[in-house]
Formats: sequence, structure tokens, C-alpha cells
Amino acid sequence: MIKRWDKNSEFDFSFYDPSVDISVDSTDSSAIAGVISDKINNSTHFLCLVGNKTHQSERVAGEIDKAKALNKRLVAVKIEPFYKSP
Repeated sequence: MIKRWDKNSEFDFSFYDPSVDISVDSTDSSAIAGVISDKINNSTHFLCLVGNKTHQSERVAGEIDKAKALNKRLVAVKIEPFYKSP
């Protein structure tokens, strides 16, 4: 949906996907945190996809705290409406 908004000239919206190039299954948590931190620093918005256990993730909580500290606009999208927000 976001990519379609980006392509639609009727919306004042642009989207750049700065996805992390390190596997989330990686055992190098400091490398993952560093890459994600850089992405948050260089963004205007913070998008959090909320899954079943997202609210239990200390990593996600830290990313949200960082985004809030940097005054980024926060957007949360629940994959299912009954999932608990972080």
C-alpha cells in the first residue's frame, strides 16, 4: 500500500525503503542495532509493523524510544487488529 501511495501523484507522499541488510536471525545483535540506529537517524518517520509478540520485544521498545527521542513521527500498523501495541 505504501509503495502505491508513493507512485500515486494524488498523494503528497514519498517513500524510500531503507530495509536492513542484516538478517534478523543474525547473532551479531550489536551490528543489527547499529544498522537500525543509522536508519532511524536518517529517517523522518518510524514505521512499526505490529505482530503477535512485538509488544514483548525489548529491541523494538528500544527502537521506538530512540525514534521518540529524535522526534520522529511514529506509525504503527497492526498485522491483525487484536495484536497488542508496543
